[in-house]
Amino acid sequence: MKYMLFVLLICTSTALFSQVSGNSRYHQTAPEEHRPQAVISDGQITLTISGLLNAKADTFVAFFNVTQVGETAASVDSLMTLRINRFRAALRRQQRDTLVVHTDMISLVPKYDIRVLKRVFSRTYNEVPDGFELQKNVTITYHTASDLNMIVTAAAQAEIYDLVKVDYFLSNVKKHYEQLRTQCVETMKVRIKYLESMGIRLDTLRKVFDDDFATVLPQTRYGSYSSVSRPSLSAMKKDDIESGKFHSVEPSPSKYYEAVPYSPYDVVVNPVVSEPTVQLTYQMSLKYTVPEAKSKLMLITPTGHLQKIGEI
Repeated sequence: MKYMLFVLLICTSTALFSQVSGNSRYHQTAPEEHRPQAVISDGQITLTISGLLNAKADTFVAFFNVTQVGETAASVDSLMTLRINRFRAALRRQQRDTLVVHTDMISLVPKYDIRVLKRVFSRTYNEVPDGFELQKNVTITYHTASDLNMIVTAAAQAEIYDLVKVDYFLSNVKKHYEQLRTQCVETMKVRIKYLESMGIRLDTLRKVFDDDFATVLPQTRYGSYSSVSRPSLSAMKKDDIESGKFHSVEPSPSKYYEAVPYSPYDVVVNPVVSEPTVQLTYQMSLKYTVPEAKSKLMLITPTGHLQKIGEI
């Protein structure tokens, strides 16, 4: 029988992937939301580094809503102007030259009352003009967080009590992001060096780089809570309870600042937070692609030599 024996020698990366999957899947002990730092999937190795930086804001804008009602449009405008001028005067007495006050017109609308028109066999309810309501927003720009206490006090002196929100700003966001990116790059270099120490030649693979920035502002990180403390009935007289004089009071809801948790991040810059901060996040990833394995078709000749006849 003359048969030629064909031997198919397949050179694949199976051994490489077995080694990577068994030895280099690197994670720290962390909660479930922690993302793995090295992922092997479908012929690709993806390394991901996430970083977070806490930065104190250097500019703040406080928004106050001012509402005034009156019988005529002229009287409403006069009373509103008086209150805002009192607010400005109280701020000037604080001698803060960096404060900037801006007034924003919101609405001037008529208010209506219900008048009853009685007839012999009917009663009609009619809406009639009864005055006007004027709304404006007053914004205060300041640069020291503690100045908000003084601003709220000055607003209260002018009978302005509705603090709508406070916005936080960073004057040089780029500098903070560069600091965060630099530390993430250094951490990525350490991760690559670690994998190469395991015998994984990443420099021979095709790679794709990707990164992304995000900003988390303090006003988005406030949660609500209510007190669970309740009065003790034993402190009350027994006859008062039995006579039904006890009235429960609904606890007043409040809010607290909760920074973005650190567990999903590999790098955290300025981790100690003693006041609301602007939190900058950065994520970079390197995706390495393993070349597709090619199968070599070899022929063993009658003399016992291997001869390449093609690739599949």
